[in-house]
Amino acid sequence: MKNCYQQLLSDVINHYQTDVLNGLSYKEAKKRLASQGLNKTPKTITKSLVTIFIDQYKNYLSYILFGAAGIIFLSGAHSDAFIILGILLLNGIVGTVQEERITAIFRRMESFKKDDSMVIREGKKQVILDELLVEGDIVFLSEGNQVPADARIIDAYDFCVDESILTGESKPILKIAADIDQELPLYQQVNMVFAESVVASGIAKVLIVATGKRTERGMTYEIMDRLSAEVPLEKDIEHILKVLLIIITGICFVLLAIGLLTGKPFGQLLASITALFICIVPQGLPVIMTVVLVSGAYTVARKHIFVKKLQALETFGRTQVIIFDKTGTLTLNELMVTSCMAGKVEYKVTGSGYFKEGFVLSAATEEKVVKPSEDLLIMGHASLLLNGADISFNQQKGIYTVKGSSIEAALKVYAEKLGLDETVLTGIYKQHYEIPFHADTQFHAGFYEKDGQGIGLTVGSPEKLFEYGKHTVEQRNFFEKLVTSGLRAVAVIKTEYDVNIIPQDPEKQKEFFLNTLQQKTVVVGVFGITDSLRKESSSIIDQMHAAGIKVVMATGDHASTALYLAKSAHIATQEDELMEGDFLRSLSDDDLEKYLNKTTVFSRTVPTDKLRLVQLFQKQGLIVTMIGDGVNDAPALKAAHIGIAMGDTGSEITKQVSSIILLDNSFGNILMGIKEGRHSFLSFKRVILYYFTINFAELLVMAFMIAFAFPLPLIASQILWLNLMTDGFLDYALALEKEEPHLLDKSWFSYNKSLLTKELIYRIFYQAIITTSSVLAIFFYYHSKHDIVLARTMAMATFTVCHAFTALNCRSLHLSLFSLSFFSNKWLVASFGAIIIIFLSILYLPFGQKLFDVVPLLPVHWALLAVIGIGLMCLEELRKFLARRFLFFVDDSFKSE
Repeated sequence: MKNCYQQLLSDVINHYQTDVLNGLSYKEAKKRLASQGLNKTPKTITKSLVTIFIDQYKNYLSYILFGAAGIIFLSGAHSDAFIILGILLLNGIVGTVQEERITAIFRRMESFKKDDSMVIREGKKQVILDELLVEGDIVFLSEGNQVPADARIIDAYDFCVDESILTGESKPILKIAADIDQELPLYQQVNMVFAESVVASGIAKVLIVATGKRTERGMTYEIMDRLSAEVPLEKDIEHILKVLLIIITGICFVLLAIGLLTGKPFGQLLASITALFICIVPQGLPVIMTVVLVSGAYTVARKHIFVKKLQALETFGRTQVIIFDKTGTLTLNELMVTSCMAGKVEYKVTGSGYFKEGFVLSAATEEKVVKPSEDLLIMGHASLLLNGADISFNQQKGIYTVKGSSIEAALKVYAEKLGLDETVLTGIYKQHYEIPFHADTQFHAGFYEKDGQGIGLTVGSPEKLFEYGKHTVEQRNFFEKLVTSGLRAVAVIKTEYDVNIIPQDPEKQKEFFLNTLQQKTVVVGVFGITDSLRKESSSIIDQMHAAGIKVVMATGDHASTALYLAKSAHIATQEDELMEGDFLRSLSDDDLEKYLNKTTVFSRTVPTDKLRLVQLFQKQGLIVTMIGDGVNDAPALKAAHIGIAMGDTGSEITKQVSSIILLDNSFGNILMGIKEGRHSFLSFKRVILYYFTINFAELLVMAFMIAFAFPLPLIASQILWLNLMTDGFLDYALALEKEEPHLLDKSWFSYNKSLLTKELIYRIFYQAIITTSSVLAIFFYYHSKHDIVLARTMAMATFTVCHAFTALNCRSLHLSLFSLSFFSNKWLVASFGAIIIIFLSILYLPFGQKLFDVVPLLPVHWALLAVIGIGLMCLEELRKFLARRFLFFVDDSFKSE
């Protein structure tokens, strides 16, 4: 239907043949899904293998190498030119395979994250996946939701939507249920909401009018390639490579000039320098880094951690401060009303979590309440009427899952234990107005007409509602007892008003009902709600402390409740580690910074407090991870180095701005994510160490021989063989090395402050000098005793052996090679097997001997090569031993490795 916003609402409803009260039937929804397709928009390009292959050559390096191959061919060195082209072809194939693997992993990762919405079908509210929505569905939206498709508003209360994803304007727009008869641009269509915009406040009932590609967002989607858009770390590495490319190109031109001045043949010299250029420029490094990140992201995805931005995983591993609220992380997030006070009478509530089995008992007699008091019933009525939670049972896991507020879910279960029915109540109470919950007001209010009388019901924070309503000493004492015991407290107030004086103007209505809250209002009662601490919480916090991470709890709970749980979870041990929100807000930034080292618990905080804490910790040079789920947590999540949103209970806007989504809300998985991040970081260092060690050695050898007018120790084809080892086999195998132990030890930070540390540079020089000395010594010895062909064969073989043993040495930056199982890295085993087969073919098959200009080696040669390789390994083992013993680790567990 075109221009839905201009049509009468009744006409829109008729066009889509739906029922605003009961929604579509299951049969009709299934029929429409089959004809309309899934509610999805195309967000990425699916590239063919041919396109991916061609993309491997769209860079300056490839252009230079193709040009050099052409010059070499014209100079007469045809075989060298074809070898260079062959290496370029092989590199393109390897890059294509790796990129296709990355894309496949991304597709699998996307399956871990599914968005859903609350819809009504056949008169029943239920939660379904967004992709299953069809035109004509009736959907309920509330603060924090992402709009799943284009829709016309049926009813709305204080409903504002952020449409910046469509308009670029971040200011929330007030939306209303109204008929419009004039033509308006998108941003002025106030009776419509559009896919992927986010609800900033309020609630609404909407009618879906367009899904998938037919939505405004679907028709105008700017297609993006995720791999290039979300990997700034890869871009940083490419920037480094461009600088290296300029430097190496300059060196190669200098070597070429020196070689020509010393009388070396132009064709052979150019081919060798071109091959050296190919070999020492680590063009495969960005792809390898992406492989590391994607593999790590897929590993954590299987543990229900969805990494939206790849580079976030590596940063996550270097987290030094974690800030979070307790709900759903430290606690089970299975809230249950365990006690309440209605009027002046105290009651107990039995049961477990969200299971409906249980009773309301008199606290005095422990007898089941058969005939609830009026106050108990009113508390139950408010619990059901002011409730947007949906509770469903997961048959496979045997647990209940909640869509919406976990507190509202607990109140709904309480009301059902009283025997109340939501359908019956909505028929008795005719709603006039609703004030949705907001972090600033801390309450949710509804105003109804019952038997001709106006009645207002409000559920919210006792501290706030006690200001509005008259309450008893008993209720105040009961509230204080709850918070000192670590329970959550929720109050219910009741007010009465005259239904005949309600203003018709929407703005005046809002003012009228807000004023009503402060007149003739009484506190009906207070709920005590338990959210049990996860059994593993204290152990996880202990592990985080051991990993050198400061854990900070910033919660909206009462100070006593916050401190009770913080002590139970080992976050805090003393009262002076607590700071209340009012005191926090009274401090300047400079004064607050003085408290950050010792304060671990912040109570009664508001979202701006969390943002301020994130920024102050960052000001101290610390890497901060923020965990949040509410709409108002979005600024702090966005400001933190790593923002983590809750998958089950998090609002859509927090999921949008976050870099990681915790799909199952498990705090323990955060620790696993940090561990994987540290592993990825070490994998980067491992590959960088290997790349620069072998490339620097090759550059030193060739530069020395050309600068001092010695014969070239390697010709182009031999250098390109070394490049194949580096960029095709061993680098990839090292990137996929298994995790090292002690990744979660505090001392990890002492030697991993950056990728390229002084210690790593020393190691590069150390191993490169050993390799360079070995190759030069072997070449000069055999050149003096034998012909140039055997000397070059031995130089090539020495480099090959040193490459292999350098890869073994780089498997761990600090642990002894003998503490690692050779077969624990299947990729390394496969790479060594392939290298051995190919190298033996080069040496002993006539075709290989001719192509690479080599001669077969005798057993005595292999014995000498074995001594060189083992010597390189032993010297590196000695360096590691001395480093472990005297330089780096203070933890005895490292020294014993």
